[in-house]
Amino acid sequence: MEHQQRLLISIAAIGTPLAVYLVIGNHTVTGNTYQLATTFDALVPFSLAWILPYIYMYVASVAPVCAVKDRRLLIRWAVAVGIMYVVAAPIWVFYPVSVPREPLLGNDYYSYLLTIIQTLDPPTNCFPSMHVAVATLGALVVHRVDKIVGSILLATVPAIWYSTVAVQQHWIVDGGAGLILASCAYFIVYKNADKTIESHERLPRVAHLLWLSLLTGALVGFYIMWALENH
Repeated sequence: MEHQQRLLISIAAIGTPLAVYLVIGNHTVTGNTYQLATTFDALVPFSLAWILPYIYMYVASVAPVCAVKDRRLLIRWAVAVGIMYVVAAPIWVFYPVSVPREPLLGNDYYSYLLTIIQTLDPPTNCFPSMHVAVATLGALVVHRVDKIVGSILLATVPAIWYSTVAVQQHWIVDGGAGLILASCAYFIVYKNADKTIESHERLPRVAHLLWLSLLTGALVGFYIMWALENH
């Protein structure tokens, strides 16, 4: 598959849905919102250190592009993401859920990262959590062609889910709904997918260095920006 095709599929699966998410969030941020607090949410302490696994999801979401060789399976990934957003968007519009955010008083690196996220991410698209949904779906897609790497990615989903609560971006039920949403979308789109050997071929695992490099580069880049502002 040409690199241009992979880029277009990535935009369809990640870029376009993210734009829809932000547009809806910015239009609902001034209206009435709902809260879905549970006993478990009260037990999770606010912890800025969990911003790292939270940010990790943003780059790990492109892992399918670095794993799936067959264009048909990759297009199905984009379709599955679309299904998730079609289900979630009406909920964001008609039942916007928000989470009270802890005031960020420090100027440390973790606070800097969370401030950037909160500035870009409106607090009203909490249920279902697309953070958990996209991470889960991506891991399932990778697992389809690479059991080892896919299993590793699936093992990170609970940490991503917990991080959304620990940095006060989501309620615990938001992540649960995202997990269910991703699993259903995956089943709907992939249940009748081609099961030939060709469709299950994967790219060399070295391709995952792409999104890992993006993660490292982003964290280093933000650190330099933070250091320049505070020193």
